[in-house]
Amino acid sequence: DDSGESRSSTEAEAHTHWRNVAILVAGVMLTVNMHRSAFSSVAMVLQKDYAITTSQMGLLHSAQLWGYGAGQIPSGILADKIGGPLILFAGAFMWSVCTAFFPHVASWTNPFIAMVILRILFGFFSAVALPATTATTSQVVPLARRATTISLIYASFNMGTVVGMAATPALTVTGGWSKSFELYGS
Repeated sequence: DDSGESRSSTEAEAHTHWRNVAILVAGVMLTVNMHRSAFSSVAMVLQKDYAITTSQMGLLHSAQLWGYGAGQIPSGILADKIGGPLILFAGAFMWSVCTAFFPHVASWTNPFIAMVILRILFGFFSAVALPATTATTSQVVPLARRATTISLIYASFNMGTVVGMAATPALTVTGGWSKSFELYGS
């Protein structure tokens, strides 16, 4: 009877699966905060390059939160209905596209309006991060490992800010702010 071997093989695969998913989710969460912090890191450069007033810069900072607020509840509903991993990775793709396109605002007739639109869209798509992460962990991670896994994922989320705030200025000095956004979005 090899049912014992089959069961232990299945258990090992399940154990590996949820750990791999957790590592991927942690990487996505690190990425979202890297992308979020990039704008703050180059705000003064953008203000100078595009002659943005202090009031306009405040509007740009808040525009991401408008989209974020609008996207939170739909993200949670979709993560529950469709599944956390699919919503998380779709959101990551879309917020990365917004990040990669940000350097191209100069080609618009009104770069400031383009920035506002991209910031709102970035916020909307990045709103999936927390609800989809919660759904993913509840769908994939065993209950006995869930709190620790979520703690590690959210630690990665916070480290994204640390990495972004350190890396973006360094990349800006060596290749200009647009290169950091293109790199982050790729």
